[in-house]
Amino acid sequence: PQKSIEDRVQEISNPDPKRSRHNPNSGPNATSSALVVTQDGTGRRLVKRNPGRIPRPDWHAPWVLKTVLSGHQGWVRSVAVDVSNEWFVTGSDDRTIKIWDLASGNLKLTLTGHISAITGLCVSPTRPYMFSVSDDKTVRCWDLEQNKVIRSYHGHLSGVYGVAIHPEMDILCTCGRDSTCRVWDIRTKAQLIVLTGHTNTVGTVKCQSAEPQIITGSHDSTIRLWDLKTQKTRAILTHHKKSVRALQIHHSEYTFCSASADNLKVWKCPQGQFLRNMQSVDSIINTMALNQDNVLVLEAMKGH
Repeated sequence: PQKSIEDRVQEISNPDPKRSRHNPNSGPNATSSALVVTQDGTGRRLVKRNPGRIPRPDWHAPWVLKTVLSGHQGWVRSVAVDVSNEWFVTGSDDRTIKIWDLASGNLKLTLTGHISAITGLCVSPTRPYMFSVSDDKTVRCWDLEQNKVIRSYHGHLSGVYGVAIHPEMDILCTCGRDSTCRVWDIRTKAQLIVLTGHTNTVGTVKCQSAEPQIITGSHDSTIRLWDLKTQKTRAILTHHKKSVRALQIHHSEYTFCSASADNLKVWKCPQGQFLRNMQSVDSIINTMALNQDNVLVLEAMKGH
């Protein structure tokens, strides 16, 4: 009897190993493809489906070390660059924040006030403000025209590890060892929302104007996408097997990347659809940065 299309697809998808012994399309060098059933105006037919391919990246010249800046008396935990690309700030275990000239590498200013290690920095793109978080449980807003603290945000129950400013609204997001992400009103110092759900330290947080507006990564090996309107989790990503310590949002692709000791993963917004794995460095990755040329830079515990 004549076999149906469904039976033919089933046979092709699950071939007999005895018959495929001499098949040139089988084995380690075989090309990955599949047959799917489609239906159009002329009837049902079999169409070969080719796997999606990742575009080949552009070649970039190897980077060469230009300058080594010294001045901190402890580990440098955080770096943030101003949108003008003229200066950048660093935070260290020595409890100081230093502002450097980007072109010359000269130290411009040293800010003091925290009583423990500086773990995160963020520079406002629209106002002369800089935000710092520390192991001393505090979040501070610095006026860079007066070079002093003008606001302090209190509410975290333990050390604060990450900080991010919303690109459009006057809100600030911080996360820390108390397993929460807290949303603050920059102007009034009021704590607006406490996002709970992680079961371990929240090590990183990112904000964007599109949905999901807040993304957090935790040492419980999960990533959560948050809905600001409902103040609830819209998706939980559980693909990682180890702590997620770094996130990076792409500037144009509507995707983001997550880093863990197991590997790097790329996700599609807004629902967090998994796209692909990226080669990792087999080490704990603490932070990531992406430039306009789509070059992703990692900082790992192995010293590279």
